[in-house]
Amino acid sequence: MNDFVIAIGISYLPLHDEALLIAEQIGTVLVDMGKTHCKTPLALDYIRKAANKGRSGFKRKKVRC
Repeated sequence: MNDFVIAIGISYLPLHDEALLIAEQIGTVLVDMGKTHCKTPLALDYIRKAANKGRSGFKRKKVRC
């Protein structure tokens, strides 16, 4: 769900502001990934960072895993 909110917040401009509100409500997501170094990004920060870099509104070909 976290990845979906990020994908919508970055790629679909009409829902960008709503995705930010939802990401703020969700907050930190804890995922047990075993003994890997993988981290689950905070959706709110990820969406804002992409918007600041001018990456908003593009069509994603693949959702990051």
